[in-house]
Amino acid sequence: MSFAQNLARLMEARGIDQSELARQLDISSQAVNQWLKRGTHPTHARTQRLLEVLGVSMDELFADTSDASPPIRCVEPQDGPTIIIPELAATPQAGSGGGMPPLDGNGDHIVLTEWVLPAGFFGRLIRNTDHLRLLEIRGDSMQPDYMAGDKVLVDISQRGPTPPGIYVLWDGFGLVLKRIEVLLGRTPPAVMISSINPSYASYECLLEDISIGGRVVGKWDWK
Repeated sequence: MSFAQNLARLMEARGIDQSELARQLDISSQAVNQWLKRGTHPTHARTQRLLEVLGVSMDELFADTSDASPPIRCVEPQDGPTIIIPELAATPQAGSGGGMPPLDGNGDHIVLTEWVLPAGFFGRLIRNTDHLRLLEIRGDSMQPDYMAGDKVLVDISQRGPTPPGIYVLWDGFGLVLKRIEVLLGRTPPAVMISSINPSYASYECLLEDISIGGRVVGKWDWK
């Protein structure tokens, strides 16, 4: 029996539908639907909350199944406090649009893996790590600073276009990694979206026509 089948069985036994489970977990019904219909898995933290809501153990939720929660990757052995950063399946294109929905931080995106880091890993550079996500880049428009295959650290709480910087955004064509700068004095508000690779032209967009998923606050270069 798969994780999705176990979850559906436990929900039915407790009289909980998708909407109610989503409400208790503080996520969207779409996220629950992905677990049930597409076989995706919740994050480690959300799995713990799911166990509490259903009143079951980890063994009961994943009983008789080869399914597994997203793999956990420890940067180094952990003895003290830790933080967990999910790596999402969304792949922003450093080039043309990726054809994926914008990031919204509500758990709808598939979690590929979770990185476990020491609590003080970022020092004073990043104080609130709850909003951090890792994404892998595709394309070449942000070379040489961001190469295809690089992983970027995105703060999904920073969804405004200021200050100018590198953001993950939906530009109407796909999920992209670009530099955004507000065009002053424009009504309605507009932004300039540009690449680092000079082979790619900059373009303007109305602010209302894009959706910013988060600001890039670092590049993952662990070796």
